[in-house]
Amino acid sequence: MKGKIEKVIFNKLRELPSNKALLWTDLQVAFDVATGESIGDHLDKVQAVADELEGSDYARFEELPNGMPRITRGVDFDKWEQKMNPGDSGSHLNIESLNAQNVQVGDQNTMNVNITPEEFIDALERMQNDPEKAKSVLSQLNDFAKQGLSFGQTVAKFVGLMS
Repeated sequence: MKGKIEKVIFNKLRELPSNKALLWTDLQVAFDVATGESIGDHLDKVQAVADELEGSDYARFEELPNGMPRITRGVDFDKWEQKMNPGDSGSHLNIESLNAQNVQVGDQNTMNVNITPEEFIDALERMQNDPEKAKSVLSQLNDFAKQGLSFGQTVAKFVGLMS
């Protein structure tokens, strides 16, 4: 169970911007969704995980004035990422052109991107002309980004949604 708790905390912290905190209620929901169990039934294990994570400087646990904990990334969060994803050597992405074939998007991963700069600019112009549709499209793009779509996939979705 400790491994599951650690994994849920890690995944939630990883998806948050580095300057944001994971609130206890968000952790409760994420744990319930991931495991089908209540994290409240495992508070002793949560405390053990919290102690380990703080001891390793992977995460920091603080108590809010209302008594609820919040969790932030620790100074060695990057080391925790390497531990949790040992095969992931980095997430650097350089794209020189959006009109390319076989773009390198990760270690041993390629993707065909067939969006011309003109198509991208046209989509941006359509976005300015229809602010209500733009709000909807931006919301959908935000959802795609949370799902882990690459830059190229997100641009392709953007152009498709604005068509």
